Amino acid sequence: MEQILEALFIDTHAIIWLYNGESEKFSPHSKARLDAAEERLVSPVSILEIDYLHEIGRITEGGAVMLDDLRVRAALEVPTDSFDDIVRKASGLTWTRDLFDRLLVGHAVLHKASLLTKDRSIRKHYSKAVW
Repeated sequence: MEQILEALFIDTHAIIWLYNGESEKFSPHSKARLDAAEERLVSPVSILEIDYLHEIGRITEGGAVMLDDLRVRAALEVPTDSFDDIVRKASGLTWTRDLFDRLLVGHAVLHKASLLTKDRSIRKHYSKAVW
């Protein structure tokens, strides 16, 4: 496989799987893309979504705990873009009503970056979504 060096945003579910050590949930292609990424990026939107999932009892840790751990273990970073810039990109993504997905894809669009996601709807609508 050709090595792809680029920025790669990571969807919320994949962040949770990385944190929990659930590598078996990743496809071989997604593992290779993650390994080859020059930058592994986490949108603050995903951190907020993780906090939401924690608050409703679906997961055991909050976003800050996961991010602090994965900054070290998986070299994940959070870009410091303007929320206004993210929202401007997300506002045209009318194919979903899921606010988290819309903002996350908008953030990836802002960076012209790929997005690692198992989500079929995102992969159908965002040409740079990979799994």
